[in-house]
Amino acid sequence: MVRRLFSSVALSVLSVLALHAQVGTGSLKGKITDKKSSEPLPFVNVVIENRGTQVSGGATDFDGNYFIKPIDPGTYDVIVSYVGYQPYKQTGVVVSSNKITFLDIALNAGVELKEFEVVQYTVPLIDRDGGASGGTVTREDIARMPGRSANSIATTVAGASDAGTGGGISIRGSRTENTYYYIDGVKVPAGAGTGLPKSAIEEVQVITGGVPANYGDVTGGLINITTRGPSREFFGGLEYLTSGYKVGSDITDIIGLDKYAFNQVEASLSGPLLFKRESICNKTKPLIGFFFSGQYTTVAVIHRNGNNGCKIFGEMDRERDYDQKYNRPSMRLMNEVYRVSELFQRLAPVLAEWPIEVHLDINPNEMHGSSCVVQQAIGYIRGTCNLIPMVKPTAWAASYAADRLRGMKAA
Repeated sequence: MVRRLFSSVALSVLSVLALHAQVGTGSLKGKITDKKSSEPLPFVNVVIENRGTQVSGGATDFDGNYFIKPIDPGTYDVIVSYVGYQPYKQTGVVVSSNKITFLDIALNAGVELKEFEVVQYTVPLIDRDGGASGGTVTREDIARMPGRSANSIATTVAGASDAGTGGGISIRGSRTENTYYYIDGVKVPAGAGTGLPKSAIEEVQVITGGVPANYGDVTGGLINITTRGPSREFFGGLEYLTSGYKVGSDITDIIGLDKYAFNQVEASLSGPLLFKRESICNKTKPLIGFFFSGQYTTVAVIHRNGNNGCKIFGEMDRERDYDQKYNRPSMRLMNEVYRVSELFQRLAPVLAEWPIEVHLDINPNEMHGSSCVVQQAIGYIRGTCNLIPMVKPTAWAASYAADRLRGMKAA
């Protein structure tokens, strides 16, 4: 009985892993023919390489057709070899998520030729696969874009917009909570992939309609993010962006290009870890590699202390206390939450590339009067700002304001 139960659990886990492995992958399909006679060539070897490392491969059938899957999204080199024909190499073949890349190749006959015929791949204007509507942004396109987040990259696809959403993405007018996010084939909470460093993104696919069945029931749209993989050679990079520096204690004491003092440091490093060795202990091909990427960004914190006023960009604002009873502070507290949401809507377009946090001066402890609105406040900010606010004690901005107030009273 125990053995059957263990076998069932193991089979279920393997099935789930296999399902995740298929989600977000692409395919390569085509036909190999003789260049002069146009006759199909059977049993031709087709190898897919990524930076010199074989990723996948296959062979043609009797009719010269081949179909290789699954393949992780990315840019590959396709090498074709056949006895009596000149070897052929197609570089820069782009494989996208949930898409079939078609590649038909004609080989030149020539027994004595040892050189490869190398051809650069060009993306076709018409997608023969059809299927889902939307668009895919590859790493080459991402490198030329000013945006540095997955959301800003996704909004370059027709049908996806962040206008009036408070930081989320609306696809074809649907609500932001109906936009689903996938990272490397795994579903993640909304907005979880927006913090990925730009150097870690291999591809961003936006599906606006005709969602494939393997993603399930999607009422809005889908954003599928593919991260970069390891390389057989060491490479890395370091970037630093700034628009100004904070020089004083006040938030407006900034020197630079603007008054927001955006600062971001991003670094990436990739290379091999374990090599395959020959009999004479020479390293030949890498077996295992790594890819590391990270970034540090200054965070914009939105916090209002309605009881004592809050100075934001030189504006002093005080909130009226509508309910003077200690056990019924919900009206004043929720009015503060409404104003925080309004402030977020004003700042979000300006701080488009900033990570934004909302800190509420609310204590979820039932011993405090503010606990009566904690769920209502979190739900309102989550619905209007598309993020989960922080409350005490993790809301350090609110705690700092309270501690500072106590220190001023003691003095």
